[in-house]
Amino acid sequence: MNPIRLLDTQVANQIAAGEVVERPASVIKELVENSLDSGASFIQVEVDQGGRFLRVVDNGAGIPADSVALAFQRFATSKLLSFEDLWSLETMGFRGEALPSIASVSRVEVLSRTADQEIARRLVIQGGEVLEDSPAGGPVGTSLTIRDLFFNTPARLKFLSSETTELGYIQQLMQAFALGLPEIGFKFVKKGKTVLHTTGKNDLSGVVRQVFGKDLADSLYSVSHETQGGQLRGVLSYPDCVRRDRNYQFFFVNRRWVKVPGISKLLDDLYADLVPRKNFPVAILQLEIPAGNVDVNVHPTKKEVKFKHFSQIYTLLREGIQGSLSRYHFERQTSIGAPEIQSAPVALPPALIDSEDETPPFANPAPAERMKESAASYAVWQAPVIPERAPQVFSLPELEITPTPRPVESGGPPLEPVKAIGQACDYTYIVAHYGNGLALIDQHVAEERALYEQLIESEKILSQPLLISVVMEIDEIDRGLLEEHREVFERAGFEWEAYGPASIAIRALPHCLRITQAEATFRDLLQELRETGVAKAHLESFNRLCKTIACHSAIRAGDPLSLEQMQTIVKNWSETRNPYTCPHGRPILLKFTKQEINKRFLRTW
Repeated sequence: MNPIRLLDTQVANQIAAGEVVERPASVIKELVENSLDSGASFIQVEVDQGGRFLRVVDNGAGIPADSVALAFQRFATSKLLSFEDLWSLETMGFRGEALPSIASVSRVEVLSRTADQEIARRLVIQGGEVLEDSPAGGPVGTSLTIRDLFFNTPARLKFLSSETTELGYIQQLMQAFALGLPEIGFKFVKKGKTVLHTTGKNDLSGVVRQVFGKDLADSLYSVSHETQGGQLRGVLSYPDCVRRDRNYQFFFVNRRWVKVPGISKLLDDLYADLVPRKNFPVAILQLEIPAGNVDVNVHPTKKEVKFKHFSQIYTLLREGIQGSLSRYHFERQTSIGAPEIQSAPVALPPALIDSEDETPPFANPAPAERMKESAASYAVWQAPVIPERAPQVFSLPELEITPTPRPVESGGPPLEPVKAIGQACDYTYIVAHYGNGLALIDQHVAEERALYEQLIESEKILSQPLLISVVMEIDEIDRGLLEEHREVFERAGFEWEAYGPASIAIRALPHCLRITQAEATFRDLLQELRETGVAKAHLESFNRLCKTIACHSAIRAGDPLSLEQMQTIVKNWSETRNPYTCPHGRPILLKFTKQEINKRFLRTW
């Protein structure tokens, strides 16, 4: 065994750099945060050579001449005096590790001057060794130039990505700084070309317009809310402007850009009823909370934080976002001949949207107040009997439905009078008179919406006992999940018991579920439990069960309907709280106004 000895300072700094300096973007992050801590109101960042040349210039307070060299010593900081100060930090940095770590793996030139000094100080460091320390001319503020990053650690160079990728990481970082700090002016120069330049006038909409373009900026609405837990402000996208990934979601805690999976999950839940699956809202959210209620010292690069009272933060976010959504007047519709809007939801592949037997993902829990016991809680849903390719029946009396006035939870306007007149597209859509125009109504999701709202308002879904039990094989993990959620399943109308060592027998089903769909529905519910774990609130689990049951119980695309059945579906759907989307976010109604139809027929009178 080799003898134990202290590591050389240079080696220790290079090891520390492995945690702090992952890639060029890490260097920019640390240097910009130092500029912010210095009180800078304008910061310019220049990058080239795939991130091997970096420069950050600010107009901050600068570093005193006698402290410039000290700033590059490990654990040298002006932001922390004692351990207790960690709980009252209002600065971005605090450890004193960034500058020595960067200097140990690059060639650094720093030029800094304070307002009370006539001459700036210039320091040149190579691989952690000071080569020059002398006076020089320069403005108030600090300029740091990094060349040949990782020149003395070739193994680190091998793990860098392509030039385009590394510069892309830096550009995303600068976008995040600009979005989270609109009161600071930023200029980002990439390979000699300015790609971002913000004014620092605290104009978030202007920054969004620069970063993401006018179309997206015009599709955002503001969020502002305050509780005893803190303050929330920012912008969110309308439900008809979503993206296929979370790259457009930025979260800031006390001005610090961080990753908070809990906020992403909350957004998924709140938007689940309004957007298609695997689509995500655009979000730029800034949280301001007392410094003592957040721990920023849980990750080497400070990308993550830990909240002291997360329940308060969760309440602040939920109330703020829900309140903003409720004020948003939304009706998803598409007009004939209307130009395609760039910020509209990206169309999902048919495999994701056409298969109605596929169970959509879990979504947000319904508000608790909607679960209160009422006289209608045990009403039986009379699902229409579907004949085998029954002919259309047009001899029945026509029925025009005027929707019963009730609050529309989506915030959209009330439906206009609607009257079913037939089916179209291989028995997939109900054709209806709608106001003074026409409408296509997706028969499956319309009935799914009505079924879901009936189920969710029930304290317990009625069960239908089975004469012959449905036996299905099940492993020990799934049996444990079922035992954990037995109360929820029973509330949803399922009754089951063990049937041998590796099977269960389903004795009763929800009254609205066909027996032919019993096993498929049950397995879908088990799959959802496996994906989300067993520590979910019963209300949320019940809500998700209701969505799955409603989806499996509703009529299918391709089912022929009599006019009477169409009228029943349309009536029940038109009286729902959110008639515009199904419980999983798919649109229900496509309407065409008389003016649009006349225009297509070249009628101008």
